[in-house]
Amino acid sequence: MEHSFASATILLLLITDPLGNIPIFVNSLKAVPAQRRSRVIVREVLIGGADREGLAGEAGGVAQPV
Repeated sequence: MEHSFASATILLLLITDPLGNIPIFVNSLKAVPAQRRSRVIVREVLIGGADREGLAGEAGGVAQPV
């Protein structure tokens, strides 16, 4: 799998500034019907939360010394 510098940069910005990305997220959902939009938002929040819990679970919820 090959990644470009641009895609890595965009991913890094999305991860490091979630609150600043709200306008981008809202704008990207403009074409989605209102009824489906709330389902998409809830789904993405659940996926993000599950991912965070998975990452925190690997370290036991705290930073482990190297």
